[in-house]
Amino acid sequence: MQTEQDVGIAVYKYRLLGGPNMDGVTEPEQLQDRTYYKIGEFVYDNAKVVLVVTMLACVGFSSLMLLEPQYIEGFGEGDLESVDGWNAIGEGFSDGESGNVEIFYVLFHHPGLNVSDLNVQNAMRVTVQSFAEHESVDVNYPWNTNNENQSYLISEVDDSWSRVEVRVNLNRDEAKALLADEYDNILLPNDAPEGMQKWVTGNLAIDVTFDMTLKKELIEAELISGPITLIILLLIFGSLIAAGLPVMTGVYTVISAV
Repeated sequence: MQTEQDVGIAVYKYRLLGGPNMDGVTEPEQLQDRTYYKIGEFVYDNAKVVLVVTMLACVGFSSLMLLEPQYIEGFGEGDLESVDGWNAIGEGFSDGESGNVEIFYVLFHHPGLNVSDLNVQNAMRVTVQSFAEHESVDVNYPWNTNNENQSYLISEVDDSWSRVEVRVNLNRDEAKALLADEYDNILLPNDAPEGMQKWVTGNLAIDVTFDMTLKKELIEAELISGPITLIILLLIFGSLIAAGLPVMTGVYTVISAV
């Protein structure tokens, strides 16, 4: 009958000869068939090349810091339409954004025309049609305002600038979700007057614009960095499972954030 000592010696020899637990392996010959061992040999034999490639990769990755994310444009600079529209609104309109409803505006520029023009009115109606048909939304058009409140929707500086007020009678999260779903449908019709432009603006619109931009850039960053990170970790750990754990953690984080 084998004693505990005999069993211990047998286990030790099994490990020494290359069993599943390689903690006791000290002979390089027993590891030569391992992928990680071969990678180590390659790195050792081509140390200068690996060093140069590594340094170039570090410089290349560091250069990504020079890329300016789109959401930076929202802080007073750049061409995000909500910010440009907000600047135009601040110059010629009175402020009526108050109360418990969520409000955003569709700002229009119709050069040489004012809101009394039927073509301008039709273009405005079509642009916000998807919201006008929603039961939780009230749409206020500039041609329906009286003279006393005219400056709220028609610019006092230049009447070729006007805006449509969209009042969403929902809580903020639901209002943002509604605007995000319908954002791509806020389009000028093909028969709009020549030169007519529109901007979606207001606090609610700016929030939604930032959310959509951040979501897009977060996904793009993960798609670019994920495979690169996996390759680097695979070289470090020598195991697909071990390398995949940090990558999958990052993927889950992005999914949760989105």
